[in-house]
Amino acid sequence: MLNTIIFLGLFLFFYFITNVAASYILILNIFNNTEVLGSVAIELSFLFSVFSYLIFIKKMRSGFSKELFLSKNGISTKNLLMGIAIFLTIILFELFISSLSVVTNSNITGNSTVVYQNAPAPPPVWFYIFVSVIAPIIEEITFRGLFVKRIGIIPSAVIFALLHSGYAGSINSLSFLTLLSAALIFGILSGYALKKTKSLYPSIVAHILVNTIASIPFL
Repeated sequence: MLNTIIFLGLFLFFYFITNVAASYILILNIFNNTEVLGSVAIELSFLFSVFSYLIFIKKMRSGFSKELFLSKNGISTKNLLMGIAIFLTIILFELFISSLSVVTNSNITGNSTVVYQNAPAPPPVWFYIFVSVIAPIIEEITFRGLFVKRIGIIPSAVIFALLHSGYAGSINSLSFLTLLSAALIFGILSGYALKKTKSLYPSIVAHILVNTIASIPFL
C-alpha cells in the first residue's frame, strides 16, 4: 500500500512538472496542440515515475534492466515470435470488430482513428515516432515491467485498459467498449507473456507493431 502511494505521489509530481513544461511550449507557440502535448506529458510522467520509484525503494542496485525484465538474454527469436503472436491476436480482434461494424451497420471507431483523432493534420514526424515507438516502450516498462510483478496481471491490464479508454474522446459507447476490450486483451496477453518469458521484449514488440499499424493510414 505504501509503495502504491509513493508511486502515485511521484506520478502526480511529474505530471505537474511536465504539464508546466507543456504550458510554456504553448505560450511560446513552439507547438500549439494541447491534446498531443497532454499525451506526451502523461507518457513522460510514467517514465520519470518508474525510475524515480525504483531509485526511491533502492531497487536500482541490481540494475534497472533486471528489475524491469529488459535483460539482453530476453532478446531472442522465441520472444520476437511471441510478440508477433500477440500483435496478430489484436489485429484479428480489430478485423472481427470491423466486420461486425459492416454487418450491423454500426459506427465503430478503430484504434488508428482514436490514436490520431486529436493530432494535428497531418501529424508531425516526431509524433509518429512517439506514438509508434517511444510510447509503447514507456507503457510496457510501466504496466508490465513495474506493475505486473507488484499488483498482478489482471489489475495491471485493467489500469492499462482504463488509461487507453481515456483516449476515446467523443466516440460512441460501442467504440469505447471496443477500445477498452482491445486494450484489456492486450494487457492480459502481454502480462502472461512476461510471466512466461521473464522478458519485456515480447510485449514491447507487440505494442510497437500495433501502434505502427495504427499509424499507417495517417502517413
